[in-house]
Amino acid sequence: MNQDLETELIAALYRSVLGRSPDPIGLMNFLGLFRPGRPVGQVVEQIVESLLKSEEFRKRRPTTIQSAAFFECAIQEGTVGANNRLAVSASEPTALLRLAARKVDRFIVEELVGGNSLHRLVDLLFFMRSSLREYGHISGLDRFNSFFGTSVVQRALSMAGFGVEHVRRVPGNSIETRATPVESASGFSNKLYVIGDSHVRFLAGRDDATGGKNLDNAALQYEGFSAGFIGMHIGPALAFNLNRYGTKTRAREKIEFLLERHVPRTATIAFCFGEIDCRYHVCRQAETGGISVAEAAGNVAYEYLEFLDSIERAETNRVIYLPCVVTSADDWPDPEFPIYGTHVARVSAMLEFNRIMKSEATRRGIYVIDLLPRLSDGNYFPNPQFMIDPIHLSQDARFVLHELFPNGFMNNL
Repeated sequence: MNQDLETELIAALYRSVLGRSPDPIGLMNFLGLFRPGRPVGQVVEQIVESLLKSEEFRKRRPTTIQSAAFFECAIQEGTVGANNRLAVSASEPTALLRLAARKVDRFIVEELVGGNSLHRLVDLLFFMRSSLREYGHISGLDRFNSFFGTSVVQRALSMAGFGVEHVRRVPGNSIETRATPVESASGFSNKLYVIGDSHVRFLAGRDDATGGKNLDNAALQYEGFSAGFIGMHIGPALAFNLNRYGTKTRAREKIEFLLERHVPRTATIAFCFGEIDCRYHVCRQAETGGISVAEAAGNVAYEYLEFLDSIERAETNRVIYLPCVVTSADDWPDPEFPIYGTHVARVSAMLEFNRIMKSEATRRGIYVIDLLPRLSDGNYFPNPQFMIDPIHLSQDARFVLHELFPNGFMNNL
């Protein structure tokens, strides 16, 4: 590894364990551990062990690495193979393994600690799938079963696109149970590029705005925080203005730049817009223009659809992620997130917008992700346990996302 990758790996470990970037002294000390011929996994283990024993970590809440899992990985670098034990935190699993080990031939589940919920297991399995070589597999499923429960493991393996096979081991003639990726005929690529407003962070696996990579001032890219999803946050763009050039956010220009420079031609693209419109502009336009909220929402939806039609690429699968949080707050002190109208009016705006988008998108062959019915009560008040603030979902709601994808789609993520 070169020093840039070593620095990025150390920074990722600091964020996972201590929730911050490394200080200059700590970075310098840990960079000294990387020596020619020393396995990267061994260095990772030493750094993690040191951070876990630090006074700073002991003072932090125990949930910092509550989903940590320890794996023994077979690392293949060229023709040289080495077995290394890696510590992988569920907050940034893909980034850590990508930097430390790249692709692996197998995962041997050795020890599991922390939270044992279904969505945490699914996230780990997606991470493992994205990091396995073509004929790779997971062994040690009995440890998954004892930790999560057999029924949970079976469901999670299915959701993450794994099949189970029983292999006779020689010598000893024992039977080993393995999980191997199964192929899907869905046609979706193995990465979902999510372009949109601040809600892309939920899909990309982030609860906050840190960790984004600046893409030529067109977007902040969040990659490596959730297997299969790459988030591209272009700013507070309105769905209503996506078909226009020269707007304040320059959203149309940014999207075209990203599609040209940073998104593969055959990629699956999800567009994430409309929440800002429904939270503020639809209700305001209805009031000032003397029209109904439903009519104003419809105007936004049809402008959005015209945009989707204009960027269609023959090789590309398109997805739309519908707004799914109707904030119950009447105002918010942050001027970047304005709120207008009553909760009832905002509910009407989002329901009509989502209704039109689902109907017209389906007719166009565009897959729709709609979490609103699953994350709200009967009056469309968001469930507080799924929120990080009055507007944005937290990763605690991620299990709903996994459940709503059709198997063929999720099998390839």
